[in-house]
Amino acid sequence: MGCHPRSCNHDVMTRPKIHATAITLRLDRETVRLAKVFAEAELDYVLLKGPALKAWLYPDAARAYGDIDLLIPPQALERAAALLATLGYVAHMPKANSVELTAHSRNFVHRDGVVLDLHTRLSGANATEDAVWEALSQGADIILLEDHAVKICGLHARIVIVVLHAAQHGQHESKPMEDLHRMGRCVSTKDLVVAAQMADDIGATESFAAGLCLDPHLRELAPHLARLPVSLSVRARMAGMHHKPGGAKIVAARSGDWPSRLRLLAGVLWPTVDFLRTFVGPDRATGPLWVSRARLRRLIYSLRHLPQAVKDVRRVPD
Repeated sequence: MGCHPRSCNHDVMTRPKIHATAITLRLDRETVRLAKVFAEAELDYVLLKGPALKAWLYPDAARAYGDIDLLIPPQALERAAALLATLGYVAHMPKANSVELTAHSRNFVHRDGVVLDLHTRLSGANATEDAVWEALSQGADIILLEDHAVKICGLHARIVIVVLHAAQHGQHESKPMEDLHRMGRCVSTKDLVVAAQMADDIGATESFAAGLCLDPHLRELAPHLARLPVSLSVRARMAGMHHKPGGAKIVAARSGDWPSRLRLLAGVLWPTVDFLRTFVGPDRATGPLWVSRARLRRLIYSLRHLPQAVKDVRRVPD
């Protein structure tokens, strides 16, 4: 006997939500485990997003997330990486170069599939790693996650995180924008002024101003903060340039000095084996000649998208 059409539709509609809820619960359990292990090892941390933002901005609604983001002191990075190895984590692209890696975090993957980002700074923050840790870890709060205390950033640091995350991804990604809209309705102008000073302390004044501009209510709350000039690299990210092939590299080449441009060129001409394995897929990264073939295919891919990338960068709004 077939099910009623309405119940069938209901099952189809709720299946993604059930899956997202299962992932969230799994990540929450792993966050608690990491918090306990870090405390036992006397490794300091603060949880950046995930449950920290849900408890603050989504008290009566769901907020799905797909990884764990921890900020740690820069001098603790190697100790933390060694500790994670004992817990079943491996570094993502451990032999990749600086051009191929994310500048603000190191990514680890558990054998069960959990993704963990260890941050020593934030995207859009150009101050030293020590300055980022000192600013964002001050006045840390506590949330209860599965009846266990987990450290999160204080209110003004959370404001900085939400605004910089929105600036990083731009108005084309719904979750950072929803975080920004919700945050804008539960903070005051005074809170934004204090957060703006913190953003300045970590070298993120431009990105903070850019993020505020994405929400009309925040622009009204702090118009003097949202009027600051913004560089090409920040405007390009807000325009979604990082989602277009070659766009981010063209922007980086235009914004950087000659040594950084040469590093970018070397990354295009001679990508690492770790990067190539990710690019072509582990299942196809076999045989004695796959590295040469993959490097050639990557070069052809870059050259094919270069003209369009240049046009896209030229269209970035002022």
